[in-house]
Amino acid sequence: MECSECGMEIANRAAKQCPKCEAPIRGEQIDELYRVDVAHRGEDRFEAQRKIARAIGEAQARGYKGIRIIHGYGSKPGHTNVIHGVAVRYLQDWVRRNQGAKLTADKRTPGAHVLYFDQR
Repeated sequence: MECSECGMEIANRAAKQCPKCEAPIRGEQIDELYRVDVAHRGEDRFEAQRKIARAIGEAQARGYKGIRIIHGYGSKPGHTNVIHGVAVRYLQDWVRRNQGAKLTADKRTPGAHVLYFDQR
């Protein structure tokens, strides 16, 4: 996980603050969505999956209620079509493995999905 303030890599996922800058890491659930774009900086499908996995870990560690993944429309053959398919399949698989999680299409942003971590 990476500190959102200074960017330091933090190996201890149970840390409550960054060992470098002392920014808080954990706390009460944040009633917001963590946001990650996995399709608009030239990512290949493998990098898109790595970014999603990393963002899920970061968002959970910081207490966000979920994550908004911008993956592109995927309406035409090409880059965002590949990323769209990979991202949605990865997220659906993640939901199947994590009880209480929910995946929905983002109502405000075509080309995005929202993953809620625990809807129980």
